[in-house]
Amino acid sequence: MDRAYLNRELGRVFCCWQAPSRADIEALFEKAGAPFEEIIEVEEALTSSF
Repeated sequence: MDRAYLNRELGRVFCCWQAPSRADIEALFEKAGAPFEEIIEVEEALTSSF
C-alpha cells in the first residue's frame, strides 16, 4: 500500500496500492480475508500528460 486517506465525515478510508493489475489486488484482499467495497483502477495524473 502506498497511502491511505480518511474521510472522517463519511467514516471511510481510501487506500492507494500499486500492482500489476486489479485482479492481483482482489486476490490479495480475498486471500487475506480483508473486506473491501470496491477496487477502482486509476492512472496517475501528471501535468505533462494533459
